[in-house]
Amino acid sequence: MHLRVTLFKSDMARANLLLLTKSPSSIKSIAIFVIAIGAFIYWSRSPETPIDWLVLGVSAVIGGLLSFVVSCSISLVWILSNSTEKAGVIGEHYFEITEQGFREKTNQNDSVQGWSGMLKPMRSKQLTLVRINAYLFHVLPRRAFADDHEYDAWWNELSRRCGAV
Repeated sequence: MHLRVTLFKSDMARANLLLLTKSPSSIKSIAIFVIAIGAFIYWSRSPETPIDWLVLGVSAVIGGLLSFVVSCSISLVWILSNSTEKAGVIGEHYFEITEQGFREKTNQNDSVQGWSGMLKPMRSKQLTLVRINAYLFHVLPRRAFADDHEYDAWWNELSRRCGAV
């Protein structure tokens, strides 16, 4: 199976938003922020009344959520500023499913990732993320496929092969 894709920065942004919504680490990050902010408020204000505790809890949750959004925004700006054609992140990509593994070819890179080392892919209505490791993904936008049947065929094949021993 072969696929030629032109990736844009908007695809990188969509991929990161998909990761934020589907990754268990997002909930863990929010929890860490909430706990850290709650601990800071506790040690700086020493709540005594039930109202103080309620304010602490609400402030910690709101602060944790806002901290998560700010950190994700900074990360997204960093990712988009470094997603260049010269780096091989955006621009023309050629993907191929082979018996040996998942092949990616760009002007900067020609590699094959073995199936046994790959993790479960992720999917949304807009794109499929082929997970190479915990932090590296190949982005396959739906627009690169001729039709829904081809998009589903790639998803089924990737799901079957990724992580296979």
